[in-house]
Amino acid sequence: MKILASTITFDNASDITTQNIGVQCFADSALVTPGRPFFLPDFSTGWLMKAHLAVRISRLGKNISTRFAHRYYDAASLLLQLMPTDTGAQGISCIFDSALYLYPWLPLPEDDTLLTAQVLGQDVDLSGMYHIIDSTVSHISSFATLKIGDIIMPCSLSGTVDVTIGSELPASLFATELPALHIK
Repeated sequence: MKILASTITFDNASDITTQNIGVQCFADSALVTPGRPFFLPDFSTGWLMKAHLAVRISRLGKNISTRFAHRYYDAASLLLQLMPTDTGAQGISCIFDSALYLYPWLPLPEDDTLLTAQVLGQDVDLSGMYHIIDSTVSHISSFATLKIGDIIMPCSLSGTVDVTIGSELPASLFATELPALHIK
């Protein structure tokens, strides 16, 4: 399984082109799934959380046209990325175990009025989300074969928040309340 994140933010995604899509690759051991405890590692003195929209790849594909990209994903979720604040530890933000927390997968809504998210204390309007996802899936598939179960993060949703032991991060996506993340 590959976990690939675009470096663009949802705010500037309206002018998305293949030239401004950078890609980060995360190790599969970085992923913590719902129902598992989420612990802060001890190699940094401070931590930030950043939210991403995530889609699950449901078909094998390579060199996928933007026009057909919607056929290659079947569910969406929110994914939180844990990042160290220490400058010496920032270079490893993509590789350490348990760096990502994935909320449960939800089916993609057909009703545009449901394209909203609430995460890290912010409300995000996700209209235009399908264009961003399709462009990112198409771009990434020109370099790597996408396989069933791969996770693509087409954009980050908002700024970052400080997290500490005891923090609770509630979220909702497509008007569906997601279980809160408790940091231990």
